[in-house]
Amino acid sequence: MLTRVVGTVLGLLLMGCGPSVHVVRMGRQLPPREPGCGAPLLDVDPAVMGPTMETVGTIVIDTPTPLGADEKRAVSEQTCALGGEHFVAAMSAGGRSTFFAVVRRKGAAPAAPRPKGKRPPRLIVAVVPLNDRAGLLDQGQRQTLGLYLATQVAGTGLYRVVPPEQVRARLVESKRQSYRECYDTRCQIELGRALAAQKTVAAMVLRVGRQCSLLVNLYDLRTETSEAAASAEIPCSADGVRAGIDEVARKLK
Repeated sequence: MLTRVVGTVLGLLLMGCGPSVHVVRMGRQLPPREPGCGAPLLDVDPAVMGPTMETVGTIVIDTPTPLGADEKRAVSEQTCALGGEHFVAAMSAGGRSTFFAVVRRKGAAPAAPRPKGKRPPRLIVAVVPLNDRAGLLDQGQRQTLGLYLATQVAGTGLYRVVPPEQVRARLVESKRQSYRECYDTRCQIELGRALAAQKTVAAMVLRVGRQCSLLVNLYDLRTETSEAAASAEIPCSADGVRAGIDEVARKLK
């Protein structure tokens, strides 16, 4: 179905008609989320999103990647209008247009209409790199599952998540100065403050014998204390870590 949609929209683009942002609905017809819901761009391959996500639409913008701030804002607004939670770069068409898949968690209830009045602010959270003390994951898997954790935290609707690329850039800068991994609490608190976050989410994978566990802590940067925590017993594998992230994200709501 996606191929047919891409072909149709690409034909419109090549003819030079239509607006600069093109939107196509797919699958379930979902009610729109509130304007300016802040749906983020996820820098991951759509294939790794897993069976917990579904595609609800496609967005095509007449601009090659990387997108500027205005283009990202336009795609984010259309993602909210489609009822999606995130948008993921799917492909580029001849260097002049970019296709995005609009995704959301399967089975997620449509956003309820927000009562009129002032919208309560969502707190800003920085998700720090996944600490794999069990030695289950290679570098690529740690990065991918770290992005997946950020996705699930954003999907709770309770927080605005600092873009993962900003977290990585700040870590690169700090490592030039300290040459240490940012796995201890003090480093994570300093990282969160440097990113203007109010809280950090830190996840750790542990192995005890043949059993593994995923531990997640939500730290409040003002009080420098753990505000909430969740854990899950998981199989000692990359798939087990992903399933554990789904479980702890539900517990953090």
